[in-house]
Amino acid sequence: MPSLEHGPSVVLEPAGAVDGRTSNAPTKSSCLAVMLNPSLFYCICVFQRGVFLDLKPKYVAWAQMSRLSKSTFKRMYFLDSLDDPAYVLHAAIADHNLPLVQRILRCVHGRGSSHTMDFAAKCSTVAIVEALHRADALGCTKLAMDYAAHNGKLDILRFLHRHRRDGFSDKILDFSAQHGFLDIVRYLHGEVGTHCSTKAMDWAARNGHLDVVVFLAEHRDEGCTADAMDHAAKNGHGHVLEYLHAQGKTCTTLAMDYAAMHGHLDIVQFLHAHRQEGCTVHAMDQAARYNFVEIVAFLHAHRTEGCSVEAMDMAAAHGHMDMVRFLHTYRTEGCTTDAADLAAINRQLPMLRFLLDRRREGCTEKAVMAAARDGFVDVLELLHHYHPELVEPDTVLGKALRHNRPEVVQFWCDLTKHAGRRLRPLWVDVATKAHVHAGVVASIRDLVADDD
Repeated sequence: MPSLEHGPSVVLEPAGAVDGRTSNAPTKSSCLAVMLNPSLFYCICVFQRGVFLDLKPKYVAWAQMSRLSKSTFKRMYFLDSLDDPAYVLHAAIADHNLPLVQRILRCVHGRGSSHTMDFAAKCSTVAIVEALHRADALGCTKLAMDYAAHNGKLDILRFLHRHRRDGFSDKILDFSAQHGFLDIVRYLHGEVGTHCSTKAMDWAARNGHLDVVVFLAEHRDEGCTADAMDHAAKNGHGHVLEYLHAQGKTCTTLAMDYAAMHGHLDIVQFLHAHRQEGCTVHAMDQAARYNFVEIVAFLHAHRTEGCSVEAMDMAAAHGHMDMVRFLHTYRTEGCTTDAADLAAINRQLPMLRFLLDRRREGCTEKAVMAAARDGFVDVLELLHHYHPELVEPDTVLGKALRHNRPEVVQFWCDLTKHAGRRLRPLWVDVATKAHVHAGVVASIRDLVADDD
């Protein structure tokens, strides 16, 4: 393209007669008059191919966007390719920079992509959407209205509905309700006349948007499913739960299970007092897992579903001592060896000591192997005290050497020496190849049986 710094090249032809005829070629004075007229010169430059000089830094920035991954770039700018020059326009749209958008649109290379208006509807302003609408050959799909609705941009939604014919998806009202945009739900219901599904009220209830739930219940016929109450209970939206209950909506045992799992005691109590669905053993199991002692106590006192061994297993795994004491004292389900195994794996020493001292389930070699692998000498000492038969010499030593745990190797050497036992010579070679501390190798060598 001709450089704008030097102006477009112009060929000047002399005026005069040719073969006796008067020439219509522009005179030098007329050409100069055009070139010296700022308004005319600007119009000429606008129609030259290329990029305005003041926009060059923007295109340099676009070239540097190649450092982003393709998926990140597409998510941020709605462009499929990193080398799409529409980035400059989309970046201006994202910055809400209307003057820059208008200037880029006057540039031949300022055309957008097939989703330029979609992108603007999602993240920009109605003024920019109007500017793009007035421009020629800019893409727009039914996603534009969807994005405007899902992002709470009622002014853009109105503009697109009045001036475009691209339409919208059949889920536009569902997602608007999910996000709690009551003004958009009203507009779609009243002026656009769009359909929705039961997901609209389900999702509004799940996210606690009572005003949207009430509007849909009073003005729409789609209703909701049991998911509405179940997930309102799960997320602690008691006000929504009470409204749906008053409207005669249904729920399942998931409602109380979810409420117990997420620590919503007030909702557990409401469901117990006003509903008949009840719960399952998962309610107490999950409340125990997440250490909601008050909920476990309430379920124990007022419900008959009980719990499973998973309650104490998971409470022990997470170190919830008060919970384990409660279950040990008041419940009869007990636990499995997973309780002590997981307490050992997670280095929950007080919990491990309590279980090995008070419970009969015991533990397995998984606890020993995990402690040797992770270098938990204190756990190994406790396990050896309660279950010495599980702390098998070769297995423990091999695991410690494989994972370069010299502290465990030294612990085992001290234990072996104290018991008056000897080690096989092969352990010297194994320790040397494992590159453990020289002092540890020396300790192993001292314990090698002389007759081997």
